[in-house]
Amino acid sequence: MNQHPVPLLLLHGFLLLPTAIFSKRRYPLQNRHAISSPSNLYFTPDATCQYYRQPLNHFAPSSATFLQRYCTVTTFSSSAPLILSSSYPIFFYTGNESPVEQYINNTGLMYELASRHNALLVFAEHRYEGQSTPSHLPQSNGRTYSSSVQALADYASLLSHLDPDHNHPVITFGGSYGGMLSAWMRMKYPSSVAGAIAASAPVWGFPLTFPELDGAWRAVSRALVDDGGGVRA
Repeated sequence: MNQHPVPLLLLHGFLLLPTAIFSKRRYPLQNRHAISSPSNLYFTPDATCQYYRQPLNHFAPSSATFLQRYCTVTTFSSSAPLILSSSYPIFFYTGNESPVEQYINNTGLMYELASRHNALLVFAEHRYEGQSTPSHLPQSNGRTYSSSVQALADYASLLSHLDPDHNHPVITFGGSYGGMLSAWMRMKYPSSVAGAIAASAPVWGFPLTFPELDGAWRAVSRALVDDGGGVRA
């Protein structure tokens, strides 16, 4: 894989950020327009959406497939200086539990960094969300393949489709569950992903891990109980 330095970005690990920077600043929504959809969501005018055929199960022989929706914004990569035009970075949003439109319009950090680094923006829709839902499965096992490991394999396959020769450094972005996916992409596919920016991503937030998910509540409870009375958690 050809290595191309991307200034100011963390390329060899993870950068954990608060969710606020993903949700508070939007760019460039002053020019947004409505699309025809039941959810009445919005696309930025520069976003172009396509479909990529994915195997339903990446880990066993099967002929079953589905179409995964992904959207790209080329505004910044197409304006890259000629000397950089063949090596621009790819900023890849690892979609999570909503239609991809929501992340296109609520991930301002990606736009801000892309404008500085002439990056191609890619927003991938999570399988079984939005318009990326397999439609041919029986009701009894309809969610069998709706797993994080399958979603990560989807993203790796899509990246290989978009950049088969791995000429462009890839930085994954995500928040909350999407942030977990972003970090896991760097861990599981390090040859494809140079770095990950994961906001509010509880990558160890599982019931059997320590501290538990309610660890913050327990800590606050212990701090207050001596003064306020009551039973320690």
